[in-house]
Amino acid sequence: MTPQQYERLTELFHAALEIAPDQRAAFLDQVADGDADLRRELESLLAAHEQRAAYTEKPPDDIAAGMYLAQQDNGGAAAASLPPNTRIDRYEIRSLLGKGGMGEVYLAEDTTLRRLVALKVLPVVATANEDRMRRFVQEATTAAGLSHPHIAQIFEVGEYEGTHFIAMELVDGITLRAKIHSERTDLRKLLKYLQQVAEGLAKAHAAGIVHRDLKPDNIMITRDDYAKILDFGLAKLVEIDRSPGLGGQSSSEVGTRIMAQQSLAGMVMGTAGYMSPEQAQGKVKEIDQRSDIFSFGCILFEAVTGQKPFEGEDLLDSLHKIVHAPTPQIKETNANAPNELQRIVRRCLAKDPDERYQTIKDVALELKEVRQGMAGPAELETTGPPSGGTETLGRRTTEQSTTSDIER
Repeated sequence: MTPQQYERLTELFHAALEIAPDQRAAFLDQVADGDADLRRELESLLAAHEQRAAYTEKPPDDIAAGMYLAQQDNGGAAAASLPPNTRIDRYEIRSLLGKGGMGEVYLAEDTTLRRLVALKVLPVVATANEDRMRRFVQEATTAAGLSHPHIAQIFEVGEYEGTHFIAMELVDGITLRAKIHSERTDLRKLLKYLQQVAEGLAKAHAAGIVHRDLKPDNIMITRDDYAKILDFGLAKLVEIDRSPGLGGQSSSEVGTRIMAQQSLAGMVMGTAGYMSPEQAQGKVKEIDQRSDIFSFGCILFEAVTGQKPFEGEDLLDSLHKIVHAPTPQIKETNANAPNELQRIVRRCLAKDPDERYQTIKDVALELKEVRQGMAGPAELETTGPPSGGTETLGRRTTEQSTTSDIER
């Protein structure tokens, strides 16, 4: 599906919403004109809109965008893979690391500086809107200026012969999700990683950058055993704007996220399990650093219990719980967890942003105190990497690359 086809799909979807439900079948017959694929896509969008109308204030234009991104991931990504030795500006492709709704990530060599990088090639659908791309480049450039041991470095945001790309630090390690669920890492060690994540977020927030898509898949644990946050700013690229006919107001990210997650868990648009209530309700203008703090609280709860705090029977149920359900009790799942963690989690997961921690630095300090209470002096390792930095050359395993957002 080309961007033009996507725009046509969106137009027809909006037109169908203006027609009484009992007359839509005839309308679809007319506009599809024998195109079974088009009719099926429209029916799917309409069904999804009706199913979830009671849960969010989601503008319908995001549904079409989310469906398109999901289809892009399931369809044409494999055919777009670049063969080894392909040149994109000064970067030479070595191999594919992973792919998803926000493009493909390659192991590549910077032929000028003679170093390996992770090169994310962005899909056309994400870069077609010039104004959105301009805002994204501006934010990514700011993120590239961040220098912190717990933030994966962005080296360059560029364009070469119509291909938009991001050159990033290549982190050798595994995701925090794998540490929590596959390796079942000790809680004291998980809290060390999360303290590091909080310190990295504090650096970004101080620069005015909100991650918007924080989750265990976007946190890598290096072979040196330190956490690094990935993909700052990428969620901003998939914000969908309303058309002038809808007043020119900014619309919600949630439709993009919802529809994508119905087809593929872990795309860059994020998962409902880590969205803040303001994101789940489409209140884009209210998203600030406190939204990241809510997402951080979801990760902290998962690290302590092995479960998401607002896991539902399906995606819509999860969204509903994020907005309305009380914070679950850690002790119900992990009776041995320190009592202080419930207080920290509860404040991170407050529905009202004004009732959360107002800075992630405060969370980092409280986690440090909890760790001090859990471990003896010999067990309190530093939260920063050793002098000389961390080794960043390498790649993820196949399983990790399918769940981690650097490949998205």
